[in-house]
Amino acid sequence: MKRSALVFAMLLALTSIAGAQDSDGEKLFHEWMNRVNALDDWFITMDGKEQPEQVVDRVVDLYAPDAIQFVGPNEKQIGVVTLSGLEAIRQWADNIARTRRQIAWRLVSRTLDEKTAALLVTRAPWGGYSVAAEITFAFTDRFTDRRFQIPGMVLLDFGKEGKISRTRLYLLKDEEEEILPYDLLGN
Repeated sequence: MKRSALVFAMLLALTSIAGAQDSDGEKLFHEWMNRVNALDDWFITMDGKEQPEQVVDRVVDLYAPDAIQFVGPNEKQIGVVTLSGLEAIRQWADNIARTRRQIAWRLVSRTLDEKTAALLVTRAPWGGYSVAAEITFAFTDRFTDRRFQIPGMVLLDFGKEGKISRTRLYLLKDEEEEILPYDLLGN
């Protein structure tokens, strides 16, 4: 009886620890989501100078100095783009900040058997966390004023210190949809 109570207490403790670890990984992920969602929270000065540096720096602060990020190509490239180091990641974030507004990175939830999940969080062998999430990126093009949404997935690896060491961002450009205003839909 004492042995089974001890085993039960150990399993309960391990479950609590695993839950706390997942919670930490979730917090890190949600901080990344909050900061990339804030990339449009800047203004143009009275003399016309764009100043997105502060919001861009807040995104870059989440990354380790030797971080790498894999993203899809832009209209001038083919294949996967590897961003290596903070300066390359800064350029990526700055491009989003300067070319898009009304940014909304959304987490996609799934439900099965009346159970809902949105994130897959695991303790990584190096002591940090790995997080996988299905996302949708919605934005308005700053120059054409057209609104779009793109489904995708993000994989984030966080080191022991809580900094992002590796990111893989899949945005399915072939599934990009323009979001039309209600009055243009013929209603």
